[in-house]
Amino acid sequence: MNDTSASPYLPYVVEYENRPGYFFVHVTSGNQDLRTSRKIVREAAKEREKSGHHKVLVLLDLDERMPFADIFWLASELPELGLMDRTLAVVDTNPEHEPYERFAEAAANFFDIRRQGFTSIEEAEQWLASI
Repeated sequence: MNDTSASPYLPYVVEYENRPGYFFVHVTSGNQDLRTSRKIVREAAKEREKSGHHKVLVLLDLDERMPFADIFWLASELPELGLMDRTLAVVDTNPEHEPYERFAEAAANFFDIRRQGFTSIEEAEQWLASI
């Protein structure tokens, strides 16, 4: 009997880069779900730990965002996934995601994660440099 089950994770690509003053994470994916997002955050937290940076800039290139309930759930798990006491600047390249981005920001802040959403990398870099 052949196992033809697909991976439980949606396809994605993540790139990491140490930049002056912060750790850069670039996520590219067609869709987003909670299981895949947890995996991405866990992997990024491990890479960030190696870098020694406490500030993180995340660039999201996503076709679709996950539902609001899943965004809240993921935000509640950020501390245990390795992002407690970290500063996150997030840039979503899709302007249609703005309501999701604002909700994600509020949810993360509710769980004491310092997170701010931006529309450009330049704005996010300026904010990270100011704190």
